[in-house]
Amino acid sequence: MSGTIFLVFIEVAIIVIGQVAFKIGIERMGGIDSLFSLSDIIKIIINPFMILVLVLYGLGFFLWAYILSKVQLSAVYPIMALVYAIVPLVSLLVFHEPISAVRWGGIAAICLGVTLILIG
Repeated sequence: MSGTIFLVFIEVAIIVIGQVAFKIGIERMGGIDSLFSLSDIIKIIINPFMILVLVLYGLGFFLWAYILSKVQLSAVYPIMALVYAIVPLVSLLVFHEPISAVRWGGIAAICLGVTLILIG
């Protein structure tokens, strides 16, 4: 199972990178004016960062399918919570988004929870 756990961490990294690319892509295109605006849809489709997001999520989809074919969902899915801890940290570094003390506490709780699951 240790090899599969490594793949779960790769899956977490794919999602984190995808979220960062998503944010960069949206910022570079100047945001979205309307949910179903044809011009916004075209801007999204031709945006290199958004294409990267689609590729990453596609890879993540197939990797997750492989992982689930090898181990129990209840054993690996809680590890995916690390996404909720890592994305804010990366957002702090890349986008200079502030993290409040309460969020730091939440990040610590998530990391502790994942650690308990891994050793349990």
